[in-house]
Amino acid sequence: MASWSDPHRHCQSRSLGTASPIGNCLGVFVWQANKPSGELAGIARLNSDPDHEIAEYAVLVRTDLQGQGLGWELLRQLINFARADGVKQIEGLILSENKKMLTLCREFGFSISHHPSDQSLMLATLNLQRA
Repeated sequence: MASWSDPHRHCQSRSLGTASPIGNCLGVFVWQANKPSGELAGIARLNSDPDHEIAEYAVLVRTDLQGQGLGWELLRQLINFARADGVKQIEGLILSENKKMLTLCREFGFSISHHPSDQSLMLATLNLQRA
């Protein structure tokens, strides 16, 4: 059975039993495909600048599990979490050939533009301030 982890207010890196903060991480969401085995299906994270003006997001879904709505749900959770935390804008870099992620971002209302210094990357930006 699949399950969500709880987003953590203070993200931590675990290595050999130790934990340490990672920058300005606001939250990490993990989707486990098989809770008893701990098999990872997808992960998403959100890092903000100190003023919560802009946060960078990243979403990763295992290749063999793509197309089942996991990326959509992870991104939805990140957007809701960022909005509730007062972040004004989220953005992420996407490879130009990653059509699935570009389509997903457009569905959520992100503006998509070419990265100014690397044409192999696209910049996805979503304004979270309510009009």
